[in-house]
Amino acid sequence: MDYDYIKFDKGGYAYNGTFPPEGAPDSMCWQKEYSGYKNAGEEAFLHNYAVELYDLEFKFNGLTYVLVNWGDADIYELRDADGKTLQSFSDPMDAVQHCEVQGHRLMDILDQLTDMECG
Repeated sequence: MDYDYIKFDKGGYAYNGTFPPEGAPDSMCWQKEYSGYKNAGEEAFLHNYAVELYDLEFKFNGLTYVLVNWGDADIYELRDADGKTLQSFSDPMDAVQHCEVQGHRLMDILDQLTDMECG
């Protein structure tokens, strides 16, 4: 998949051009804590999920969620711990901009996510 929001720094490292980490496109920003993002949630959601295209599992208020990112099958979904689809998205950036968890925009609660795993 080719997403226009994915940009590359001078070293060839991909970053989120819509929601860039602090210091991008300087290659040195990746050596900062959380790769230049404010917290682990931002790094996981805005980089690992949206740019590296990994699935993202996380907990919020004790409940487990999974953001599925199967670009080769055009499947971008938020699922609960049982695999039930809670929301569907057109692409990873649509998820970044519109995903909601327990009545909150995910973008607004990234610092409250726990037990994050990308893969």
